[in-house]
Amino acid sequence: MEEMMLTDNEIKNPDSPFTELFSLLTSSEDFKTKYTSNQLRAMYSHSENALDAILQGMQDFGRLMGLADCQKCLNTENYGFFISSLSNLGEALIAVKRNASYILRQRDVIDC
Repeated sequence: MEEMMLTDNEIKNPDSPFTELFSLLTSSEDFKTKYTSNQLRAMYSHSENALDAILQGMQDFGRLMGLADCQKCLNTENYGFFISSLSNLGEALIAVKRNASYILRQRDVIDC
């Protein structure tokens, strides 16, 4: 994985597109004031639900790859990039969830 450090408006790590996108959306100082507590609660909940869906999908996809590979009916060699992208999306969702949780705790809205 190659790290690229450029200016704020350029790609820093092309191997992690979701992390890059979500960090741009959540890293600014005005993230604390930009969203209401209800919006942050929604981000927290949707991140949790999306992570569950991604993990279930990856598990099902892994089973499918295992069956296809055993039967030699499907070329599975390029699926690693797909799994890597899903993993990166999960990582980015965890960061959004943590940021939302942190701000909600600072506001004494929730204890999570």
